[in-house]
Amino acid sequence: MTQPGPTTVKTDRPAADPTKVSKVLSITATIALGLTLTACSPAHTTLNPQSTQPAAEAPAPAPTAGQFLTTVAESDAAKAAGLQVFPMSTDGLIAFDPTQPLPEVIKADIAAPVIEVLRTSPGSTSLYSSAHEAAASATETTGRKVIVVFAHEGMIDPDAEETTMLYSAYSFDQNTELGAASVSASLDQTLATTQAWVTAQPDASAYEIVVAVG
Repeated sequence: MTQPGPTTVKTDRPAADPTKVSKVLSITATIALGLTLTACSPAHTTLNPQSTQPAAEAPAPAPTAGQFLTTVAESDAAKAAGLQVFPMSTDGLIAFDPTQPLPEVIKADIAAPVIEVLRTSPGSTSLYSSAHEAAASATETTGRKVIVVFAHEGMIDPDAEETTMLYSAYSFDQNTELGAASVSASLDQTLATTQAWVTAQPDASAYEIVVAVG
């Protein structure tokens, strides 16, 4: 009896094309490599913020006493440094140390309007009001108690026939005691009397004497 041979099953599926299989494997490998690189790379690059910012400017030095100031920033810096600011009559500001005597440039500025009246009207009573106004204004601006010693024409002796140059001291508060005692035909005498009066005050260090004689 004859044994049947192996049965051959036929299928309609075509044989795989070796070229196409190779392309598919190559594409798959490329995709896998791309996914691997993406997973290993950072999500984004962070820039150093300092590398894009301009270098900070060095702060300007603080103003010093006696320095003329031209900007609001300089004025604010002077005050922050413990100085005070005086507005000059010729425009502009100057810094000064409130713990020290007023600098001569500020004293000259305070005296200027009084000297101007003295030049134009040496015998006018407006000299008295000018001296008081200068003292009061400077006291408010500087924080010092200002006394203005000024020259004016007048007569100590009511029987005198001619006027002479006299000197008086007017305080910011028009102190009558000082005003009467200070009148003299000698500037040195008026200054000595004024200084003695200031020394006798309980807050003598707060006073400032400004001379306005031209």
